[in-house]
Amino acid sequence: MKTHRSILKAWQLGNRQLNRPNISIVGGHYPTRPFSAIQQLTAVGKITTHHGQNCSPPRAGVPYSPAAKANGLVWVSGQVAADATGKYLDNSLSVTEKSHRMMQNVKAVLEGAGSSLDKVVKANVIFTKIDDDYEEFNEVYKQYITHNPARTSIEVSGLPKPADIEIEVVALE
Repeated sequence: MKTHRSILKAWQLGNRQLNRPNISIVGGHYPTRPFSAIQQLTAVGKITTHHGQNCSPPRAGVPYSPAAKANGLVWVSGQVAADATGKYLDNSLSVTEKSHRMMQNVKAVLEGAGSSLDKVVKANVIFTKIDDDYEEFNEVYKQYITHNPARTSIEVSGLPKPADIEIEVVALE
C-alpha cells in the first residue's frame, strides 16, 4: 500500500500564512479521501498568559506564568508546596500538609484565571518518592478534585528547589 500526502492547505497563524498539509490517502484498498479532521483544524487562537499573578507563589527569576489561557482552556504551571511569599514548606512536614498547600495554590491560580477545581480535565502529578507519597497525596487530592479527571503520576529523580511533589492541571475556562 502506498500513501500519498499533498501539502496544499494554508493555515493562519496571527497575520502570517503557513503551509500545512491537507492529507489524503491514495492506493491500497482505501479510497482517496481527505481527512476531515485535518481540514477543520486551525492554528488561529489567542493565547493569554500571566493569569493568577497575585494568587500563586512568585517564581524566582523563572520566565513563565502561573497560568495561560487558550481556546477555552486554562493551563496551570506546576505548583509546589510554597506559601504566598514563595517560601517552600519545610520538607520535614508531612506529605498531607504539603499536598494541601499545593492544592490550595492550584485552586487560587485557577480562580485567578476565571476557572475552578471542578473544571479540571487533566492533572499531572510529579513525585520524587512515588512509592512513599502516592497514597497520602491521593487522600488530599480527592478532597479538592472529586470528579476524577484524567491524571498521570510520574516519579522523577528531582524537582527544582527543595520540592518533592508538584502538580500541574488543565481546566476548562
